[in-house]
Amino acid sequence: MDPVHHYTGIESPTSRSAFRARLAEIDSELDELAELHARTSARIEQLETTRKPVASALDSIVYPILTLPVEMTSEIFAHYFNEVLSDVDGLPLCKLRTARDGGPLILSQVCRAWRNIAINTHSMWCRVHASAHNPGRPEWRNFLECWLSRAGNRMLYLDLIVDPCHFTKLFTTVVPYSAHWRVFKCCIGCDDNWTSISTLVDTVRGRTPLLHEFGVWWEGPSDFPTTAPITAFSDAPELRKVTLHDLPSEKITLPWAQLTHLTLSGYNTTNVIAVLHLTESLEELSIDLYGSASVGTQPVVLGRVHRLVLPNSFGYVTQTLSCVTLPKLRSLEIGQIFMAEHADALLTFAKRSHCTLETISVPGDAEQHLTMYTLESKAIRTASHVSVPDIDWSVYELEQFFSWIASDSAFLPNMRSLHLPRCTTEVPFAALADMLSSRSYNRAGQSRLESFRLIQTYRQGPDHAIAPAMAEQLRDLMDDGLDIHIESINGMGYTEKFSR
Repeated sequence: MDPVHHYTGIESPTSRSAFRARLAEIDSELDELAELHARTSARIEQLETTRKPVASALDSIVYPILTLPVEMTSEIFAHYFNEVLSDVDGLPLCKLRTARDGGPLILSQVCRAWRNIAINTHSMWCRVHASAHNPGRPEWRNFLECWLSRAGNRMLYLDLIVDPCHFTKLFTTVVPYSAHWRVFKCCIGCDDNWTSISTLVDTVRGRTPLLHEFGVWWEGPSDFPTTAPITAFSDAPELRKVTLHDLPSEKITLPWAQLTHLTLSGYNTTNVIAVLHLTESLEELSIDLYGSASVGTQPVVLGRVHRLVLPNSFGYVTQTLSCVTLPKLRSLEIGQIFMAEHADALLTFAKRSHCTLETISVPGDAEQHLTMYTLESKAIRTASHVSVPDIDWSVYELEQFFSWIASDSAFLPNMRSLHLPRCTTEVPFAALADMLSSRSYNRAGQSRLESFRLIQTYRQGPDHAIAPAMAEQLRDLMDDGLDIHIESINGMGYTEKFSR
């Protein structure tokens, strides 16, 4: 390659005149750049001089939000945080997986002042739902530990239902805070053996003075070794609510006599009855069973239970009810009824208990006549608050239901509220309006309906709006004091409400 051509860009052959011309071009461009640099430097200096008073003026401005007292800002933060919390089993908790999308972390990133307030608003850091793909990773556990440390001395509400294979690492992260546990729910069942699990959990024995609610989900093998049970929570003086899923009662020692709320899932009748004989203070009971009873099960009477939840009313549950008497029962919630004999067993149980039901929730996804058969029984006809969730009847069956209520004064004569919270059926509004009209006035031997709730869900399809004539009739009933709330939600998220 020609070196002259390479460095100058002048075509060969070269000459003095060509070099002089090229040099003149370069000198001219250098002069222009020097002049531009001089002008730019002067402008930069001018702007820097002008910027200083503007920046000082901006710094002197105090944003109105920052003039609020710290206590008031902290209270606003707490209200905001409660709005973005997720509700887990009725307990508002912050999901760590989505914590960066809302809550205290977002507030702490706005400015320095807000960061200080957010970090010191301890109530925003005390409710945690740990749900992660890999909670065993060190950075995830460090995040959880940092979060809990900001709760200060507040009581902690922990829901640690994550991959049970990481239970050991997760549990050791929260153990230092056991003195502040108010609610503690966890999932157990990892690669470790039962002995190592029970030994680890028992490290908090005597160190949970504030624990009020405890729940454990066992996801390990069903064949338990003959080793000592978990005893960590037997010394929890404030413990009142317990949930056990698939963990045999003999594998955990609890202060049964002081419990007021108990949920048992995955047990057989024999185990349940054995536990119920120990729970003399029980007020609310939920049982979901998967095993039959052995011969000679001793009946039990629980004189304080006022609420009973039966997620599944099939053979094992009804067999258990044959051994239980609840004379103070006021609320009965039934998840499913599969056969007429199961409904018979429920009614026999209610009659034997001589209880006066005030609230009853029966399934609407069972056959319509089976639900009606349960509701019309004398054993539960005293109910004043009736709920029928998950209705998937035909329009004709739902119309029959409304007509029955309207025409039969002996059918649920004490009913003061009727709630249909999940109805997938197109609503026959004419029959509904007639039913509400007939039950919204005082009649001999019949209570006046005071509240009606209907939430209709449908994927798509026809217009479910209330006809103008029906709407006018419903408004007249509301003017007379009947509380009506009707809501339609389609699969696209559209919601239409009819209420006062």
